[in-house]
Amino acid sequence: MSESLPHSIALQEKMTKVASHTFQQLMTILFQEDSSSNF
Repeated sequence: MSESLPHSIALQEKMTKVASHTFQQLMTILFQEDSSSNF
């Protein structure tokens, strides 16, 4: 049981990192589309 906790934390950190990266890409795409539509 002691090994499953650090693994769970590492997995959670990885998912958070991936989610953050995906969110940044999504926002970048949205801003690019927004600025291109303004011009």
